[in-house]
Amino acid sequence: MTQTRSRPPKVFYRPSRPGDVPAVAQALTLKGLGTARSALQRMTVLLIGMGAVNAALLESAARLGVGRLICCDPAHFGPASHLTQPVSPQQAALGMAKADVHCRRAHEINPECEILCIQGFVQELPRFLLREVQVAILAGDNISAVVSASQLAMDHGIPLIESVVHGDSWLAYLRRFDLANPEAVCPVCNLSEAEWQARSQRAGCSIDTVLKPGLVPTRTLPIFCRVAADWGVAELIKQATGQDELLLCGEELAICLKNHKIWRTGYERNFNCRLPHRASTHVDLLQEPAQIELRELTAQFGDSANDLQITAELPWIRQAQCESPRCHLMTPVRRFARLLAHVGTCRCGAPLIAGSGGHQSAIPARDVAPCLNSPLSDLGLRGGHTVSITRDDERVHFYLGRPTLAEWAAAQEFADAEAVS
Repeated sequence: MTQTRSRPPKVFYRPSRPGDVPAVAQALTLKGLGTARSALQRMTVLLIGMGAVNAALLESAARLGVGRLICCDPAHFGPASHLTQPVSPQQAALGMAKADVHCRRAHEINPECEILCIQGFVQELPRFLLREVQVAILAGDNISAVVSASQLAMDHGIPLIESVVHGDSWLAYLRRFDLANPEAVCPVCNLSEAEWQARSQRAGCSIDTVLKPGLVPTRTLPIFCRVAADWGVAELIKQATGQDELLLCGEELAICLKNHKIWRTGYERNFNCRLPHRASTHVDLLQEPAQIELRELTAQFGDSANDLQITAELPWIRQAQCESPRCHLMTPVRRFARLLAHVGTCRCGAPLIAGSGGHQSAIPARDVAPCLNSPLSDLGLRGGHTVSITRDDERVHFYLGRPTLAEWAAAQEFADAEAVS
């Protein structure tokens, strides 16, 4: 039986097209927006999760004229998605990708907006994309996404907004955390033990991305989702116009649409938080990956590479299997690669496939020394990738180039075409 090859997340890029915006729309000033339009045009906003909340928020952000939007969600629509989200019954029935459909709609509303949508998990987001992000907005339904988004936002010192709902109690929530200060409260600080244990669960409308059985779609009334989305948009406008004193900071705002009660609650920093609260250092590498050895990166931490945790945005692969059904020979390898990707050639001449049985999230200690003199390209890394090295409370991110959104999107399409061939 032929193995299905793992592919990179699908990427859809839509460039800014100012010429497609009618002159009357360009001259229009929305009441309450004031001079914020130019500030919004310079903003880059990351939307994590494209369910009913962020779908509404994306549409509003496009109407306001946010200059650059990056959206990610791995899921497809379910048969009844049109009851809760701004999609047609036909799009729902076809099981189209949420990120793609919502981004197309946003670009039709405002062709001047540059939009990159990634059909993948937040854990798969390339770190270089966050270098220009001013705010991240999470509207996900699993704890794992909260943890990953919090780590990314803290590493890059950007505010994280959570726009969430609880349909059964008619509640809409808005939480905002200023993670530029590593000592400030983060979303993970207040997770209960039960929530932490359930971080691999996900409730949603896409069967493909439900990680545990027995979970049902959330199916929250769209009116609650719209309230949570509108509150998130208001925070965007306040940040763009410099009204920092009016922003939530380590706080939650909740409204019950059943009894009209509103609560504003402050969160406290948990000094036993499971997420490390630390500032990160960011280093741009100007040479090509083939010209940089791993030793040059570890030298930032001194002569010894002991006790270093070295990670990239891909898993570390220690063994690969021959793709030929007549061979299936297991071959030791040392490199980063996507699971089931081609990582070399077997001695029989067939491709070697990265096996799931030999992958790890970081380079094992026993592999560090043999790889120190290896160019990063030999370790499976290319332009646009990021290498992260941690020792104790010190964390450094090394960026292999800084491509534009258009350049990176084109590179992903080429990589996906190679995988298909």
